[in-house]
Amino acid sequence: MTLLFRQQKRLPLCSRCAPWCSVWFFLLAGVVAAEEPAPLPQPPLSQRPLHQKIDQMMARAYGPARAPVADDAEFLRRVFLDLTDNPPSPEETRAFLNNTAADKRAKLIDRLLASPEFTRHFSSLLDIMLMERRPAKHVSQDAWRKYLYDSVAANKPFHQLASEILGADGVDEKMRPAANFYFARDVEPNLLTRDVGRIFFGRDMQCAQCHDHPLINSYYQADYHGLLAFLTRSYLFTAKDKKKTAYVAEKAEGEAPFQSVFDKNTKGVARPRMPGGEDLGEPTFAKGEEYVVKPEKNKRPQPKYSRRLELAKQIAKADNRAFNVNVSNRLWASMMGRGLVHPLDLHHDDNPSVHPQLTELLAREIVAFKFDVRAFLREIALSQTYQRGLLTDDILKAAPTAEQIAAWMSERKAAAGAVEKLSDEVEALATRLTAARQKTPALTTAFDAATKNRAAAIQAQTKNRQEQATSAAALKTAGQTLALLETTASKAAAVVAQLPEEKEVAAAAKLFAARVVQWKEKVVAANADFAAKQKNEQAATALVVQTEQAFKAAEAARQAQLQAVAALAAEHQALAARGAETRRALATAVQSVKEAQRHVEIAQLKTAAENSHAAAATAERNLAAAQQRLAKLAADLPAQDALVKKTTAEHQAAAAGLVDKEAQAAQAMKSLQLLTDLAAAADAARQQLKDDAELVASAAQLQQRRAAQEKQHAALQALLKTQRVTRLAAALDASQKTFQKSKAEQASLSGGMETQIAQAKLLRTQAAAAQTALTPKLDALREAWTRRFLPNNSPGAR
Repeated sequence: MTLLFRQQKRLPLCSRCAPWCSVWFFLLAGVVAAEEPAPLPQPPLSQRPLHQKIDQMMARAYGPARAPVADDAEFLRRVFLDLTDNPPSPEETRAFLNNTAADKRAKLIDRLLASPEFTRHFSSLLDIMLMERRPAKHVSQDAWRKYLYDSVAANKPFHQLASEILGADGVDEKMRPAANFYFARDVEPNLLTRDVGRIFFGRDMQCAQCHDHPLINSYYQADYHGLLAFLTRSYLFTAKDKKKTAYVAEKAEGEAPFQSVFDKNTKGVARPRMPGGEDLGEPTFAKGEEYVVKPEKNKRPQPKYSRRLELAKQIAKADNRAFNVNVSNRLWASMMGRGLVHPLDLHHDDNPSVHPQLTELLAREIVAFKFDVRAFLREIALSQTYQRGLLTDDILKAAPTAEQIAAWMSERKAAAGAVEKLSDEVEALATRLTAARQKTPALTTAFDAATKNRAAAIQAQTKNRQEQATSAAALKTAGQTLALLETTASKAAAVVAQLPEEKEVAAAAKLFAARVVQWKEKVVAANADFAAKQKNEQAATALVVQTEQAFKAAEAARQAQLQAVAALAAEHQALAARGAETRRALATAVQSVKEAQRHVEIAQLKTAAENSHAAAATAERNLAAAQQRLAKLAADLPAQDALVKKTTAEHQAAAAGLVDKEAQAAQAMKSLQLLTDLAAAADAARQQLKDDAELVASAAQLQQRRAAQEKQHAALQALLKTQRVTRLAAALDASQKTFQKSKAEQASLSGGMETQIAQAKLLRTQAAAAQTALTPKLDALREAWTRRFLPNNSPGAR
């Protein structure tokens, strides 16, 4: 409940991507961003779901939002941590980021709220809120936590859970674990009053136990005792069985009277009443009829009317505003990291909600939801207010100017000087005050001794007076008895004189005469004792007067000393207050300077983070390009290898064909030479035998054959010159070079790939480290802004 509940083994809120620990109401408020399209017609606000009402109220109060809605990755981490206290797994992250459905966020919220992880997480938050890490007593920790787990798993309405806890007495075994709230506090009424007020009503009224709260005007002593009246009759009862079982017991009588320690006229007897409510009526019973089970030895009493059970009934009523506001505010804080009213247990007029209308809306809606926690948290998670992203750039844009920093430095210097001067004055006054206080114990001891002496003297006087009264009564009785005996003895003597023969009368007369003698002695002794007691009483009275004078003197001396100490203490307090004010001014100046320094440091860290991210992105792009090139090379190499093999085969085939052509050319050359020689001889013969027609014709044929052979040889020579073996050799060389170059490039890329991967990982780690270094600085700046913009949310004195 922070908060609800606070503090769990969780990441810091800002590390959980929750922007709400900064000035979220002042910077992130509103829901309609400028780039968003015009909204479709909507039903009236009262008919819309709660998440739309929240966003509409924020927009009306603060205008359009500066921050965009968080991206899927930021939202995913945030909602997982807020609803399960665990980050999403890699598989869940990939599935969500790859999901393109428009309603994937709503479905994720529903899935998480229905998960066992939410039940575990929320029951743990309840345990911390209700027990505040107190050890369990009289019931086991496991039984208590199982009770909470089962309640959350069953989606038990929160007001029902609260009613069960406040109404539990440990008698019903099924509900016995719920009594751990009382058992862990030993059913001590004042401790319970404070914790019930804080946890269930959001009001820490401890300082109103003995007087109206000195710092909170709306917390009265009567309020505290009105809540105490519900619990003052309850106590821890231990049965006399073997297990010594503990129960919560209650008497039928017992009130809650109060009187201010500051003003004796401020007093009364409080009747049971809820915070902010009126006195409750209660039934009356005849004397002796107040109990179902009367209180007896070793028997747990049971009154007919239980104020504690009445508290449990009242807290479950829908019109209990203080309870409704407190619960809705704690649920809001569990999602947002901060309550609309903060601290969560200081709801009062001087610490108002940062958005009163939204606070009232949530208090009404929790009732409308019938205190269904899952449904209520679902609406908060669905709101754009919850889903807004971080505002790093806007925060950095608000960096102070150099003039502001110089002014703050000057203020810090002046305030530091004033603080040092006041510290010296306070120290000197503290020395005087210490010396004065050192005299007080002796005077107090003397006063205590005088008080004891006076009390002893008064006690002795009272005792002597009682003894004197007893002695006087004894003397009176003895005198009366003596007078009676003397009268009787006289009458007996007269009868004896008249009737001397009456022996019995004579004997009686003699006995009475003897008794008269005896009682005369007793009267003398009683008279002496009375005189002694009277003398003692006079001495005691004198001692009382003496001790009274000594007491008054000691009291006067003590009071004078106390007044002197009080005067010095008041002077010291006033000076200390001045010092505190000056220190606050110094703290403000220091804080301003620190903020300025944070801005500078954040800007540097942001630049470093951006450079690291850019370097990591470049390395990753280079790695991706190298991986793509390597993949292409791997795909191209088989084709290049096949081309080399094909070109080699063609070149070899062409080379084999070239050998045949060269042989043919050689043979043709040889034939040409022979035919040339023959033709020359035939031509010579023709010159000699010009008239031999046949010879001339044969010589002409030989010339034609030689010419044809020469032409054939020339053709073969030309063919050899244009043969594609050369081209195939060049192609083969080119394909082999390309293939070898690709293999070399592949080997180079493969060899450097691990280095590139390691470098990319290192750069990404450095980028993450730079971002991590930036995050706490931003958190600190946001927290400083929170304190500056939300001054009414200071905790106040307890």
